Amino acid sequence: NPDPVVVSDIKGRVIYFNPAFERIFGWSLEEYAGRKMDHFVPEENRAETREMIEKIRMGESFATHETRRFTRDGQIIDVSMSASVWHDRDGRPKGSVITLRDISDRKRLERQLHHAQKMESIGTIASGVAHNFRNILAGIMLNGQLIKMKYGRDKGLQRIADRVCDSVEKGARLVDGLMQFSRKEATAGFGLLNLSDVLQETYHLVSRSFDKRIDIRMDVPDIIPVRGDAAALSRVMMSLCTNARDAMPDGGKLRIDVRKQRDRVEIAFSDTGHGIEPEMLGRCFDPFFTTKEVGKGTGLGLSTAYGIVRDHGGNIQVRSRPGKGSVFTVSLPLVSDEIRPRGPSPEIRKGRGEVILVVDDEREVAATMETVLGQLGYQAVSAGSGDEAVAIYEQMRPDVVLMDRNMPGMDGLSCAALLVRKDPEAKIILISGYDEGGPDGISTSDRELIRGYLAKPVDVSELSRLLSGLFSAGAEENPGAGAVSSGSASAK
Repeated sequence: NPDPVVVSDIKGRVIYFNPAFERIFGWSLEEYAGRKMDHFVPEENRAETREMIEKIRMGESFATHETRRFTRDGQIIDVSMSASVWHDRDGRPKGSVITLRDISDRKRLERQLHHAQKMESIGTIASGVAHNFRNILAGIMLNGQLIKMKYGRDKGLQRIADRVCDSVEKGARLVDGLMQFSRKEATAGFGLLNLSDVLQETYHLVSRSFDKRIDIRMDVPDIIPVRGDAAALSRVMMSLCTNARDAMPDGGKLRIDVRKQRDRVEIAFSDTGHGIEPEMLGRCFDPFFTTKEVGKGTGLGLSTAYGIVRDHGGNIQVRSRPGKGSVFTVSLPLVSDEIRPRGPSPEIRKGRGEVILVVDDEREVAATMETVLGQLGYQAVSAGSGDEAVAIYEQMRPDVVLMDRNMPGMDGLSCAALLVRKDPEAKIILISGYDEGGPDGISTSDRELIRGYLAKPVDVSELSRLLSGLFSAGAEENPGAGAVSSGSASAK
């Protein structure tokens, strides 16, 4: 198809344009002839357009200038413009011939690529922040749980330790919510999950990060069994909450309500914001459509949410009244698989003097872990690096190695691979500020090196259960074997 061509006089008034201009921009020559060209120029592009008209008056041509123009129905499209000046017989500039090319598709792809790169950068930053924050939480949690174990009869200290551990758990949930929001779609994959957990994580995140003038309330049942990707669904919930927040710059009310209907569940996000004009409702989920100011939104949030929900066999509907607020309702299919609610932490299981090697470049974390393991009935030694861990392992042959995944020099996985080569029976538990899927996941071959994976902050009851399970399995395989003698701990 030919490009639109416009012929104008020296003052920028339209004399002629070809059928391609009428096809793309919608105006007929009869209704537009004689008008100035800046009539179909968005306000933010008018200054540059006046400069171009002034250049034409001075006899200057230009090529491939990218800008934006209105269509007759109010749509804004991206165009590339080139202008050639035409002259009278005396060589004086009389006007211009302007060729426009619709580059909307290319600009859309550029924006999509930019958004993807930005989200990838956000994910990388969030992953690093989460790792460091979890390391900090790990030390606090271990010390809090250590107080609970050592001073079980002191009710005052127990209450203080409980408050410390509760605060750490809230911080960990905040990190989890941040990570779920920034994680790529393909990371977690589809599986059975409790949507109530996803909603609770979202609620904890928004209630601590949104403007306090926004009153946030949520009413959800304990169990909502669905099949899907928890990370992707978390992004949907977060996107809808953020959309509601942006509609209430001066505060308001955000409600999250859940209703089960036979084989589906509906999650309604209602706000008391400025609402959406009726003519805009049908375009809410279009890619790059946004009512926010330039620079305030990409127009990809709701369209991405719509795509994720559709991939889960669901849909999103929106109702809105200008000045009254909006309600976005997500509908997802329920599954019949049984999900049990999160119960209290199981009781702590004690060891029988087995030797545990703790490997962590954070000496304070390692020292606290040693003390905790001592309270659990184990003998603990520590190493501050992968090289030191290998040397101690060769000397002592401990029963289990608790290995930090991310260390300078030889990292945890490299150290685990070396230990397994030296001793195929080595029992290694990997501990990290990253969850098992981040930042780059664990390959199948790496997974075969370890007997367990714990994300910081480590729960002592979970650690005790994992250790007890390893030793129980070892006893069944080799009932004649005993624990490493207490004398071997002197290598510490």
